[in-house]
Amino acid sequence: MVITGSGANEPTLRAAEAARAAGAPVVAITSYSAGPITDLATVLLVVGGADLPMGSDVISSRLSSLLLLHALQLGVMLRLPPDDPARGGAALREVLRNAVRPDAAHRPTRRRSRRPGS
Repeated sequence: MVITGSGANEPTLRAAEAARAAGAPVVAITSYSAGPITDLATVLLVVGGADLPMGSDVISSRLSSLLLLHALQLGVMLRLPPDDPARGGAALREVLRNAVRPDAAHRPTRRRSRRPGS
């Protein structure tokens, strides 16, 4: 899956090309239906407002992509059997338990800036 506002982001296009070369389907989410990503996508999902010039509404494009991703996630979750642990958020809790550590040693430290005259 690739997400690109313009459909022309070079690193995104390279990732899509590599996926296609490996035989993987490419699901592309973009807000511009005429970008080069359209030639690489197996499934093309266009989000955002109609008739907006490319690059004119970055925030709207990102929000639209985020809402679509959330809807896709919800749709997948609802298709899982009721007894599947992923449906209850067990997988997310496992990731968070391993990624977030409550001890102070792993917390970022703040630097205090010294003001002149203090």
